[in-house]
Amino acid sequence: MPERYTGRDEIRAAYGRAWSASPAQPEQFRDIEVHDTADVDTIIVEQTLAGLNTATGAPFAFPGVLVLRVRNGELVRTRDYMDGLRIANAMGRSQRPSNTT
Repeated sequence: MPERYTGRDEIRAAYGRAWSASPAQPEQFRDIEVHDTADVDTIIVEQTLAGLNTATGAPFAFPGVLVLRVRNGELVRTRDYMDGLRIANAMGRSQRPSNTT
């Protein structure tokens, strides 16, 4: 995965590829908090992504932070920070127990 996605099409395609290739299927975002920044084009979003691993039936949930840049009402850049170990657990790629709270 690249360090950064730029532009709506690149962002949409990358997220689509990542989730469609995984048994971990997102179902909802919860605990959403939006933070303004000094830059009017940039916002920060804290959230928890919850879903289900369709291969195992196990639920998952992990927190994340998005840094979003918007120009003329369009999303032009995002940075997505998530707990890599929890993601690996949700996708069934780790042997460590997952925390679903």
